[in-house]
This record gives sequence, C-alpha cells and structure tokens, in this order.
Amino acid sequence: MSSNGIGLDRGARFFAYHDPLYVKQFGIIAVLHEEAPEGSDALVARAEVLIIGVSKQARRRGIGSILLKHAEEFAKERGAYCLFMMTYAEDYDVIAFYGKNGFIPVATLPDVYGQTLEGNVFLRKIIR
Repeated sequence: MSSNGIGLDRGARFFAYHDPLYVKQFGIIAVLHEEAPEGSDALVARAEVLIIGVSKQARRRGIGSILLKHAEEFAKERGAYCLFMMTYAEDYDVIAFYGKNGFIPVATLPDVYGQTLEGNVFLRKIIR
C-alpha cells in the first residue's frame, strides 16, 4: 500500500470524527509522533499534524477543532512538547483556523511552488 506522502510508512496515526446522526459530517486527521533512537529524546519532543480534513457539509461546526484537540492529547500522552504543521502561506482561512486553535506561525519557506506562488508557513503549538 502506498502512503501517498503522508507518513503512513513512518507510523502516522489516523483519527476520525463522525456524527452518526448526520452521515455527511465527518473529519479525519493524521498525526506523526516518531519514536526517538535509544539514548536520545530529540524526536519525542515533537509531533506533526500531517493532514486534516473536514467534509464540506461539516465545516465551521467545530469538528476541526475537536480533531486538533484529540491530536494534542495523543501527542501529549506520548511526551511531546509541541505539535506543529505546515500549510500553504496564502491559505488565510486555514491559517486563521489554526490560530483560533492556539497555533502560531513560526517560519515560512518561500516560493517552494514556484516564483509566482507563496511557499509554506509552519505553525506550532506548545502542548505541555
């Protein structure tokens, strides 16, 4: 099975939200928390949201926030210090959503998609 670049082969965990009363309201999140090599705790300190998605019918109803909160708890239980992610720098609605959930921009990688397009913005939330 192909991981399609979202970390499945690195041990990403997938979580879903589904409302049984409203079939079209669902969401999914993939979180990666890699185990550190023996004798090192460097990787344990962080976890990454690889992908998050909410069905169009369920947007702006708190499902994305529920998924992020669950990802935080998952990472916290494993000893992670922070949760981070990246998104397209011109996706202002998504960046605002992450900001509403306590994530702050910490870096930008410019023009990775070409000279006329913005790059990626990295966001982080301290979870301890």
